[in-house]
Amino acid sequence: MHSIDQDKDFLIVARRSSCIVIMNKFPYNSGHVLVCPLRHISDFNSFTSEELFSIHSTTQELTSAMQHLFSPHGFNIGINIGQSAGAGVPDHLHYHIVPR
Repeated sequence: MHSIDQDKDFLIVARRSSCIVIMNKFPYNSGHVLVCPLRHISDFNSFTSEELFSIHSTTQELTSAMQHLFSPHGFNIGINIGQSAGAGVPDHLHYHIVPR
């Protein structure tokens, strides 16, 4: 496991049971974060129930916090699956959360 200082270097802002939250190094908008499962997978149907719950509850926490802090008008939440869809890291799905 990384130390808190190492987490800062890797832009990791939160850790959960099955996922981590990372600030996007090249954000589409201020506040753009990634929710990444700890397990490297490329098939959306390969998520376990625990992973899905962890990712979705973390996404819910993030959107609630961002609503309180930034008062955005809305959010884009999505996953790029496959290179043709814009996935930049092979074999690793992650969710984008972009406050708008």
